[in-house]
Amino acid sequence: MRAVTIREEKIVIEEHPDPVPAKGEVLVRVRAAGLNGGDISQRRGLYPAPPGSPQDIPGMELAGEVAALGAGAERFAEGDRVMAVVGGGGQAELAVVNERLLMPVPPFVITASSCDSESSSVSSACSAAGSSLITSYRPTT
Repeated sequence: MRAVTIREEKIVIEEHPDPVPAKGEVLVRVRAAGLNGGDISQRRGLYPAPPGSPQDIPGMELAGEVAALGAGAERFAEGDRVMAVVGGGGQAELAVVNERLLMPVPPFVITASSCDSESSSVSSACSAAGSSLITSYRPTT
């Protein structure tokens, strides 16, 4: 998998082995990740990721779909849309997250991939969102 990677206080894109979910973990195919002050501090060497989180891959917020389940993980199914706040590793194509940290993405949240929809209301929301990866949309009734 490809991931944003911190090397000598610089940001590069590198190949990493695909993570494998352990007991109680979920493999998430990341579709969007946040960037915050902790990530910037991590790049500067001022904020180490907590134990168990990738030390070289930033990203404390992520959203995507469940790609695989580790043993005993049962809160979600493959394909479910999920989001989480994590200790790091969110700015990668794949991330493992303990299922207790995951939340379902509400149905009114659309992603950039939803902008290909034939629905005029979704298209309008995407036009208003511009280049945002994720935007909140509540349909009118």
